[in-house]
Amino acid sequence: SHFLRNRPFPPSPKTWISDIGVDTMYLAPPIFISSEVEKGSSIRLLFPVVKETQEAPKEAKACPAPKHRAGNPCILVVDDDESVREVARRMIEKMQFEVLLASDGIEAVETVRAQPDGFDCVLLDLSMPRMNGIQTMEIIQQINPNLPIILSSGFSEAEIRQQWSGSEGMSAFIQKPYLSSVLREKLLEILALSEPA
Repeated sequence: SHFLRNRPFPPSPKTWISDIGVDTMYLAPPIFISSEVEKGSSIRLLFPVVKETQEAPKEAKACPAPKHRAGNPCILVVDDDESVREVARRMIEKMQFEVLLASDGIEAVETVRAQPDGFDCVLLDLSMPRMNGIQTMEIIQQINPNLPIILSSGFSEAEIRQQWSGSEGMSAFIQKPYLSSVLREKLLEILALSEPA
C-alpha cells in the first residue's frame, strides 16, 4: 500500500475554464493505492465522517457596529463555494477579525446595503452564478465607494485585468488557492491603506 503525499494530477492553469472547484481540488482526501500481481489494484479515498444530523455552522447575520468591535476589523467573505467560505472564515478568525459570509453576489449586495458602513473590507470571488464578482463589486462601490474590495480567483491577476472589464475597480487581488499568511498580508495592507490619516 502506498500513500500519495503529492497530488498525482495537480491542476494546471491551462485547464482552468473557471475558478469554480479549484479550491476543492486542493481539499481532496488522501489517496491510497495498492497493487498485487494477479490480484489487481485498488484505490482508496479517505473522507471525513459527517453525521447526517449535524447542522452546518450558522453564519453571523451582522458584524458588530464599528464602535463596538474593540478594534477588530470586519471582513465580508463572498464565495459560492461553501468549502472556500469556511476555509477563509477560519483563516480570518485566526487573525482575530470579525467575519460575515455571503454565498453569492446578490446576497453580498443585500448585506452591504443593509450595513453600508458595517465592513472594513470585502473578499470577493470572481466567478459566481447569478451575479459575478465584477458586477457585485460595481454595485457595492455605488453603495459605499470607500469600501476596499479584494478580488479572488483561480486566474492570475494579469488574466483578470486583460479579460474582465471593470476589474480595475478592485483594491487588491489574491489568487486561489491562497495561504493564510498571504491573505493576512493582503488584508493588513488594505486595512492600513483604508485607515483615515
